[in-house]
Amino acid sequence: MKIFTCNDCSPELVELQVASFHKNMMEDYEFIVYVCDQTISKTPEKAQEVADICRRLGVEVREIPRDREIEEYWLSIAPGYHLFQPDGKFCRGVGGDTFNYMLQYLWQRVFSKEQGPICFCHSDVFLMEPIKLSDYLKGYSLVSVVTRNKGLTYLWEPLMILNPQELPEMETMKWWPSLVEGIWTDTGGPTHFYLKAHPEIKIREIGQSGIEDDPNVDFHPARYAFFHLGDKRVFHYYSASRWCTLMSYYWSYSKEQSDDYHARKLAWTRKFLCL
Repeated sequence: MKIFTCNDCSPELVELQVASFHKNMMEDYEFIVYVCDQTISKTPEKAQEVADICRRLGVEVREIPRDREIEEYWLSIAPGYHLFQPDGKFCRGVGGDTFNYMLQYLWQRVFSKEQGPICFCHSDVFLMEPIKLSDYLKGYSLVSVVTRNKGLTYLWEPLMILNPQELPEMETMKWWPSLVEGIWTDTGGPTHFYLKAHPEIKIREIGQSGIEDDPNVDFHPARYAFFHLGDKRVFHYYSASRWCTLMSYYWSYSKEQSDDYHARKLAWTRKFLCL
């Protein structure tokens, strides 16, 4: 199985995530990390650090280039809201759009061409106990969190396991935050249309439970969560890239911008995962 993640700004997570898979993945796998091409990266120095750590660990690292077709699609749903500056780099302070661009690129250009089972996870998702991810595809084509909101049904992508060959026209699936049937949705909302067009797809839903605060830790707000695959849990650090703190009009997690906050949270995470 191939494990894919994209990480353009959080080099401090790479070694811990790789170690969590090395310790707990109970089947053969290949770990692949994507960063943005240096010419477009919003944080080229961090992207380079991610790449350097990957190479030191023997992990394959690949670059995502500027893709005009994907960029033009974004402009078609958000006219005038440019992803890139005149110099070709991502616009600074544009929330999670860098990640959404990377996700859309991977889904269209990479995942849709894979011939075997794959897993995609955020850079802040860690295995915490022995698990064989391919087991959860038995009888299913897709394993994902499924969001149901105001009559809409769509996918949420922090942890997904899939058989690309069993997903018809998967390259047509869109992930950008946008209006869906008149309702604003975050990342994954537009997958509602794909699921509606392909009701034959067998989806195994991932359960989840979250912690909004924990008095027993020294970082607050103590947000973290667990994904549930049967009786197995997978750990979600939450907001490791700090993207939500750039959107003060929408989120109120200002403490998560702090380097000290993340240092404390990461140290606790390492201890919690016994890594």
